[in-house]
Amino acid sequence: MSGRRVGALGTTVAAAAFAAVVVLLAGCTSSPVAPPAPLRTATSGPSGSPSATMKPAPSSTPSDATPVTLKCAVLVPISVLASFGGDFATAEPEPEPGSDAARIEALRGRTCRWIDRTSNAVVEVSVAKPSKHDLLLLKNDLVERSNSVPTYGEEGYFQLVKKVGQVDAFHGRYWIAAASPLFFEPGDASGVIQSVGDALEGKPLRPSPTPSPSVTDSVAPPAPAASATP
Repeated sequence: MSGRRVGALGTTVAAAAFAAVVVLLAGCTSSPVAPPAPLRTATSGPSGSPSATMKPAPSSTPSDATPVTLKCAVLVPISVLASFGGDFATAEPEPEPGSDAARIEALRGRTCRWIDRTSNAVVEVSVAKPSKHDLLLLKNDLVERSNSVPTYGEEGYFQLVKKVGQVDAFHGRYWIAAASPLFFEPGDASGVIQSVGDALEGKPLRPSPTPSPSVTDSVAPPAPAASATP
């Protein structure tokens, strides 16, 4: 009996020692510091550009904005869109909720839309004149959710989101936003943004480029044949 008690006592002591070692090791491997918060990541479009889903856009105050009254035909004449080919016609604006066009519409800006009747490609252009405070918020927001480009003069941004080129440009106090699947890179929208800027400054419409004469047009017509005198 005594031998059995001694054996049982030894087993109990060994189990207790093992448990103490496990607790000690667990205390060594655990960290009192909470795990770091996950980093903010941006989903990527076809070109690897951030897709404007990184954070909510800053709120704006429509009552502080100045209405934009210029007509779409003045901001971007159809002749400017002719550089994309196709057959463009004016269409009713349909800003998606949360888009730049919807925000500009809320700021009492002008929202325009054209559609190519041959390919159904859409070009959207919107212009607003927010307050100085809101303008600064917009610029700071675009620094984080888009890509700065030197293409549009004063300050401009470009990104591809779901194969749609999105442009944000600033012309003085004006905010210009444009979007189209025809904008594969920043330079594709340069003519559109230039046209809007000229209209905001009251510059006359630039004439469409005149086609160069063909070779046959530059050749003088043959002289009439001389008639024989009797």
